[in-house]
Amino acid sequence: MLSSFLLAIAYPFAAWIVGVCNAGASFAVLQFSSVRFFMAILFIFAVIIWRRYWSVLILISVLILGQLTYSRMTWPGGDWQVTNCDVGQGDGLVLNLSNHRAIVVDVGPDPVLMDRCLTRLKIDEISLLVLTHFHADHVGGLTGAINKRRVNQVWISNNHQPASAYEKLIKLIDSTQIRQVSAGEIFKIGSSKISVLWPEKVSQSFASLPGDGSMINNSSIAVLIEMSALKVFAAGDLEPPVQEIISTSKLMQQVDVYKVCHHGSMYQFFPMLDRLKPSVALISVGKENSYGHPASQTIGEFMRRGIKIMRTDKSGGIAVASPNKIRVTGKDWWQIRWG
Repeated sequence: MLSSFLLAIAYPFAAWIVGVCNAGASFAVLQFSSVRFFMAILFIFAVIIWRRYWSVLILISVLILGQLTYSRMTWPGGDWQVTNCDVGQGDGLVLNLSNHRAIVVDVGPDPVLMDRCLTRLKIDEISLLVLTHFHADHVGGLTGAINKRRVNQVWISNNHQPASAYEKLIKLIDSTQIRQVSAGEIFKIGSSKISVLWPEKVSQSFASLPGDGSMINNSSIAVLIEMSALKVFAAGDLEPPVQEIISTSKLMQQVDVYKVCHHGSMYQFFPMLDRLKPSVALISVGKENSYGHPASQTIGEFMRRGIKIMRTDKSGGIAVASPNKIRVTGKDWWQIRWG
């Protein structure tokens, strides 16, 4: 009898929660800055239900949904520094140089998704386009990235395979804009400093080692970019043997944001994290992909070190203004994240 009575009381509230979740599945992630604030919200809801102030409950629901809608519509915010575009199973990283200019590292597999992201970010000029390697999930969206945008310079690796992707680049981009970079080179674009940590001038083969064993993956360009407010490290699909090598580089230093190699696969040299010490790890990955990315072991290593993990398959596009200020376009918005 008592259980039936309690169920009858709880049912309307539970139905309301389910209804809101179903209706708002595309809204942004709901974030609370502290556990105390979250508990206060729960207490208010409990009082409202206990006192049957349904009109107040409806008002609060409207306010919450309004805030979520506003957050989604105003993404990425005026102060964003780094954005990981939601390009599905691939990479597309954008670093803000202000005045509608950006450094872009890889362009994902889909031209439409990459163009949509850059348009949303209001990028008209790509001061530097870094194509870490020529696998389709990193260069397939090239036409979308350069659509109606000025591209000043393109960096490529010394490994031009697959040849078809390289030949497509040559047809689309003026050869005078293309530069083949190698470890040890340092460049400046405005106030931003870009250090190249990989590849070496002479290609190495890692075909016999664990992982994908891909010489193409292990020829990926690795860059450490120092901006005015943030330091960012990105290295395409580099696997453990190269990650171990660059971990000892004199150019390697602590960063704020790390774009995780190879979509968070299990093949990582985790001691590199202890050198980078990032506050935020960005995993660019497709939802329910067939590769098993990201690997649970990889997630565990980041969590063990207290690194905040953000995934495009869970959060959609991810905009970082600072390690403590992250905005998302939102997929699984009901997953509460602690700020």
